[in-house]
Amino acid sequence: MSVEKVDTLVVGGGQAGVAISEHLNNCGVPHLILERARIAERWRSQRWDSLVANGPAWHDRFPGMEFPRTGRDDFAAKEEVADYFVAYAKQINAPIRCGVEVKLVQRNVGRPGFRVETSDRVIEANSIVAATGPFQIPVIPPVVPRDAGMLQIHSSAYRNPEQLPKGAVLVVGAGSSAVQIADELQRAGKRVYLSVGPHDRPPRAYRGRDCCWWLGVLGKWEAEAPGLGTEHVTIAVSGARGGETIDFRRLAAQGITLVGMTNAYQDGVMSFAPDLAKNIARGDASLMSLLDEADAYVASNGLDLTEEPAARRINPDPECMSDPILELDVAEAELSAIIWATGFAVDYSWLKVDAFDEKGRPRHQRGVSTEPGIYFLGLPWQSRRGSSFIWGVWHATVTRGIGRNLPLFKRQGYPMQLRHLRYFVSIVDAGSFCRAAATIHVAQPALSQQIAGLEARLGATLLHRSARGVCPTEVGKAFYREAVFILQRLERLPGIVRSTEGEPEGLVGLGMSSTLAASLAGPLVGACRTALPKVTLSLVTGDFLRIRPLMESHGLDVCMVFEDTPTHGVCRKPLFRQRLYLIRPVNAENAATTVSLENLAAIPLVLPAQPHTIRDALDRAFGVAGVIPNCVAEVDTFCSMLSLVKAGVASGIVPKGDFSDIPGYEGLRPVAIDPPIHLTACLMSSAHMPLTSAAEAASALVAAQVEKSFGEALPAGWERVPI
Repeated sequence: MSVEKVDTLVVGGGQAGVAISEHLNNCGVPHLILERARIAERWRSQRWDSLVANGPAWHDRFPGMEFPRTGRDDFAAKEEVADYFVAYAKQINAPIRCGVEVKLVQRNVGRPGFRVETSDRVIEANSIVAATGPFQIPVIPPVVPRDAGMLQIHSSAYRNPEQLPKGAVLVVGAGSSAVQIADELQRAGKRVYLSVGPHDRPPRAYRGRDCCWWLGVLGKWEAEAPGLGTEHVTIAVSGARGGETIDFRRLAAQGITLVGMTNAYQDGVMSFAPDLAKNIARGDASLMSLLDEADAYVASNGLDLTEEPAARRINPDPECMSDPILELDVAEAELSAIIWATGFAVDYSWLKVDAFDEKGRPRHQRGVSTEPGIYFLGLPWQSRRGSSFIWGVWHATVTRGIGRNLPLFKRQGYPMQLRHLRYFVSIVDAGSFCRAAATIHVAQPALSQQIAGLEARLGATLLHRSARGVCPTEVGKAFYREAVFILQRLERLPGIVRSTEGEPEGLVGLGMSSTLAASLAGPLVGACRTALPKVTLSLVTGDFLRIRPLMESHGLDVCMVFEDTPTHGVCRKPLFRQRLYLIRPVNAENAATTVSLENLAAIPLVLPAQPHTIRDALDRAFGVAGVIPNCVAEVDTFCSMLSLVKAGVASGIVPKGDFSDIPGYEGLRPVAIDPPIHLTACLMSSAHMPLTSAAEAASALVAAQVEKSFGEALPAGWERVPI
């Protein structure tokens, strides 16, 4: 029999196998997926009939496709979930062979790669990705003997109430499966006992947002994997009947009898631990903790989400909690069936490599095995909390684990696209994934996945993530500057092209010091509309020290700003010098036309907050004169200073000697400081990027307007720059 060879063999055609196939396809990596049954088989044959996804359709999906029949806020039925993965695999041309079981994987002897024996043929591969997920072998604890006279099945074998014999049912477990199955059986008329262990129970929704949304914005999905042995926390959440918060007290009031953890069986008697109240209290505490974090997030981010005090209501303890059942006679209770919703174990008996600990668990770091060439995908807490969930497994494929270590990814590279730049810039500007998602109309999980792919492509972490939002790392700041530049140049490209064959055209970012803009912005825009009708000015005002980063990141083309000392590393053209003036309210008693630095020390002042060009000049002048200014307030805007001066709070110092051109502030009294303190007004642009023809024309227009002023009535305090 001939041996088939492939670069990468993926074992498992479920959500993990389909997820990694998309990334391998994007990177042009030859690979093959082997699935022993059908795509997403466990969704079809190892789930109960009425199961729906535990997350809403906007969340429990891959970024490249939405559910065709389920609304975004609804919960997809299990068959639609399976159909979704089949359709997704077809959409991405995933090379999946169904009905082929992997029997054995061994490392080749004396040469690289692995030998794979399957039910169909022998395959050799350079890399193996075990994408069989965490739900492999149903676990039934050895508590009740098989000959105890009761039907015992795992939750994966349960289908519907009609499957069970007459009589009462004990459901063991406190997670989503146990609770939903117990609820279904009780509604079908069954007498149900529910054995409740430790668990967390998040709200299904709170303040109008699903718990999946809250887990995202609070950074819970991004939580790093805990220590070995502490990975599993049973979560009680449900999408049944449109989604509802699990409340064990409500289930008891509904008719379900709650008991503690199942301990033992002897002589026809089930015994339970006296821990029911403690376990339910733990779940309550987890709920309240998440609600507290959600409320804090709403307050800190100023979100308009309606308060929901009812979510904190805890109903009275039912009798089965206050007087718990510790023993249950099987015959008297007519107990005929036990459903064990007690989880799964992994089965890697086919993978004969040194990649497992003494308990048979994979030894790995974020999916990268200790055995070279072996990788795991879809494990709980593989790289973070969400790694085994539908959207999380797609994300985990390209995060710090497999995506950054699998040689095939490094060899080919994850493709970067313009949308990645737009997404990243939007996230940094918004300060959070959720606000960016709302702005650019992309689902938050998809946005998170795209950024994870971008980080994998770059091999660097771009964002610091926390419950308060996100901020760029140092690498992220550099990437942000370049991304902004690329996107802006792209936006201006049509105008740049057209400008080469005709009059200047396009958008020009013009930065201006606030005091300059107060007098010159109107005339400049008017002159531009006349002289450059196809050029649009985009004005940004502020102090040079604050808008310079925008110029350096190419967010601004040209800046007309004041400087205290010559600025290096930019293209610089001095225009004029401007004297600083003390400005006083109209009713100020002293009518002097000049003021010394020494006299300024006795005057209450409002000064610009650092960093600021004017403040630098003043601090240096005060320091040389040995004067300590009487600063009673600091502001960060020109308008704030004018308002405080007009209100009589204090006097200010600005590079402007006439306020007749600012409506409402005509009466402010400028007083010249003597000896003079000057700032230099300059035109500046980046030294690393040539100006577009539109920016060159706008820059020339600014210089011409200034020169024109020297031939007319010169503004107070202006003078030519000494040569």
